Amino acid sequence: MAYDPADLRLPGWLLRLFDALIRVHVPLAPGWRIAMTRSGVMVVLAMLGVWAAALYSGNNLLYLCGAMLTGLVAAVVLQGAALLRSIPAPADMALPVLEAGQVHVLRKHFPLTAGAAAMVDISWPFGDGRFDLQGRCSGNRVLISGRLRTDRRGVFALEKACLSSEAPLGLLKLSKYSASACNVYVLPAAVPWQAEPAAGAQDAALRDGDEWRDLRAYVPGDALARVHWRKVAAHAQVNSRDWSVKRFATDQSALKSAHLCVDLTLPEQADASDFERLLGKAWYWLQQQRGRPGSFALGQQLFDTGEDEQVVSAMRALAACRPDNRGVADGASMLLSLVGSRA
Repeated sequence: MAYDPADLRLPGWLLRLFDALIRVHVPLAPGWRIAMTRSGVMVVLAMLGVWAAALYSGNNLLYLCGAMLTGLVAAVVLQGAALLRSIPAPADMALPVLEAGQVHVLRKHFPLTAGAAAMVDISWPFGDGRFDLQGRCSGNRVLISGRLRTDRRGVFALEKACLSSEAPLGLLKLSKYSASACNVYVLPAAVPWQAEPAAGAQDAALRDGDEWRDLRAYVPGDALARVHWRKVAAHAQVNSRDWSVKRFATDQSALKSAHLCVDLTLPEQADASDFERLLGKAWYWLQQQRGRPGSFALGQQLFDTGEDEQVVSAMRALAACRPDNRGVADGASMLLSLVGSRA
């Protein structure tokens, strides 16, 4: 690991000079920028000093030392560029569908085109926010991890992601800007259709049946008896957003119909929060019915809940949904609407 000049007890004015030089990012090539770390500032200044002394004195040994330092810096730049080129393009990382206000922990492995052992920072701006991810390269794989969170529902275009790393020696920070763009879909926060049962009521899991089905993400309003507490304790998940809820064979009995029609009309007395709550209920229903035969109508769009591709299309439509007074599509029976009453 490179030494930090702050450990050498240098004067404050010299450290401030180092910090000023660190903030300078120099264009290296189209889509590439380079900057120095504190340790890199010392090496570059030493290299310039050696070359200045060699040119002044004509000493062959100083020429040799200058050439060695120059070769070292060039090797750092070339190896850093090769590392960033081996990372998959951000558009190929296939970010998951998110929920507004919820934290999604991303941990995915991707292949590297060349073996490496280094850390890479990934900054991905979108709209008025930014995703900050980290890549850990080990062998021929890179682990991309980070916490993804957005507070607004919608479809956001991610452009000009920045991959940066100080590898291999921590002397220079090389940044690569990727022009490949993709969209991230942010769904509304799920709103359960039923409130949590009162204290003393029969356990919901037992009431619904004792044949375990699967786990899903916890949403506010779920019965605490359904939370997988052993998994929560094993991973020290204090935040309820990271909890998992157990589902049983008859867990969906509360939804009497496998056909839902969502009316996107926004009446005058309703506001944007009412519309988001309506979509949250629709998203909760879609999660419960996914994989089961049925239909889901979102305004004029009709989807089959039994086909994964159409469910994905329905999720994207929910993320991009806007109020629409054209009515609803035919083919669904149960109506979810803001007209006449609050959803």
